[in-house]
Amino acid sequence: NSISKEKRKIDKKYSDEFIEIEIRELESYYMLASKITENTKGEKLIFALKELFYQAKLKKWPEKAVIFTESTRTQAYLASILKEAELTFTIFNGSNNSRESKKVFEVWKKKFPEAASIGSASANMRQALINDFKDNTEILLTTEAGAEGLNLQFCNIVINYDLPWNPQRIEQRIGRCHRYGQRLQVIVANFLNTRNHADRRVLELLQEKLNLFDGLFGSSDEILGALESGFDFEKKILEIYQSCRTPEEYDIAFSELQDRLKETISVKTLEYRKILLENTDQSVANLFKKTDFETKQILSDFDNDLLRLCILWIGSKLKPTPDNSIFILEGYEFPIAFRELKESEFGKISRAHKNHAVIEDIINRSLNLQTKPIPSITIHLSSNPGKVFQLDEMVGKEGFIFLWKLIIEGVEVEEIVVPLTFLKQDDKYNSISHELSEKLLTIQAVENKMTFNSSPIKKNELICVWEEWKKPVLEKYQKRNERLFDRETDRVNRYYDDYALRVEDRIKKLEAERFEINRRRDNSADLEERRKFLKRLQNITRSMDK
Repeated sequence: NSISKEKRKIDKKYSDEFIEIEIRELESYYMLASKITENTKGEKLIFALKELFYQAKLKKWPEKAVIFTESTRTQAYLASILKEAELTFTIFNGSNNSRESKKVFEVWKKKFPEAASIGSASANMRQALINDFKDNTEILLTTEAGAEGLNLQFCNIVINYDLPWNPQRIEQRIGRCHRYGQRLQVIVANFLNTRNHADRRVLELLQEKLNLFDGLFGSSDEILGALESGFDFEKKILEIYQSCRTPEEYDIAFSELQDRLKETISVKTLEYRKILLENTDQSVANLFKKTDFETKQILSDFDNDLLRLCILWIGSKLKPTPDNSIFILEGYEFPIAFRELKESEFGKISRAHKNHAVIEDIINRSLNLQTKPIPSITIHLSSNPGKVFQLDEMVGKEGFIFLWKLIIEGVEVEEIVVPLTFLKQDDKYNSISHELSEKLLTIQAVENKMTFNSSPIKKNELICVWEEWKKPVLEKYQKRNERLFDRETDRVNRYYDDYALRVEDRIKKLEAERFEINRRRDNSADLEERRKFLKRLQNITRSMDK
């Protein structure tokens, strides 16, 4: 029979000696597990939460976090330790039928009676629990049930207490907070047993190869799209866990999986891009290419500005490498790159950005610089890599540079910092073009000891130049905001037109149904049946009134 065949197959694969060794190893695990009296993973969670909330408080972020776990049993354990740590939490899972959940629902029902009167019971319960998390508690403690359909843009900390092997599930978890309306950087904390070689390799694969935790501009969208079509990632991981026993075996298996992933992702990504471009209007395709070029150019300029600022403040702590855009930062484990990272650099090199601890400190120090008395600098035109003839005419002359900030509140809030430069000619200071002012700020300069107590530029002259620069800028943004407003108005109108058609269609169907029920009621001689028809008519009338 099939059982005996399976037994013979196992017998041939594993010797009695091998099986005995396996049994002794399992017994040792059991003895080791029975001696565990404290859950250090739970303790680390409490420590991490308090540290994250402390950092959130410093940055004036909401002190809220979403904790994902795989089972209700683990959820119950975490609830107990969170309670001991005096942290407030809301429990969310597939059933949501606990006593606490019902209490939360009753409070929500009293607060929003109209919302509670419509919709399904399960949807209302979900809404009540999310409302409780938003208004009353610090933590949403959820199973995988909370990975879909929830809008948690008011929270920006996601903790994977149990890390699933399925990349789509991880992306769904992060997506609860990474939603439209999220104005803060989303922090993702993953719990990992660093002594478990297999777990380390799984996280490395998810983080460095699939770039799942790179935030909004990671490559996970392309990768997940490729994986969805036939590549069972979770199954492959399970096979590795079941078949490998030594770190060396795990390394070989994960390396093979990475190679297969790379091939699958490359083929599928190219295929999807080809389909997209072949089925897209040429003008739209050209817009994609133009936007891609402009975005890369903006990122490049921004990185150069960050690098210049860092060199100005901490130049002695930055050691160059053969790659001119990568520097070794004294006191930090990873080098820092002032450009987009290559695939092979993820996890090995840190990406420079304005929220990087060192750069954030430099920006804050720069913003708090004192300009009274007014400092002076000497600009070295010889250090400018490009030739600008208008700048040559400024050699040996003196002037004043003022930095003004324009805040535009429209569809979005935007800030523009503009330099206004006045150059001395004879006994008078004349303003120069905005383009030349911008160019001056990109050239290397050295601070002098000499300072000035006041500016020779009169306030009305300065305001006049400012207003002259500001007028075309505001007109440009006004036109852009009008276009965006018109586009949004058009979108809303199309939505309501579509909605009106759907409502009209629904009313016609209900009227037809009402006509048919009236006809059947009038033809029925059975009183009980006529009552049922009447009840259906009342339900239809209520539906039409909504």
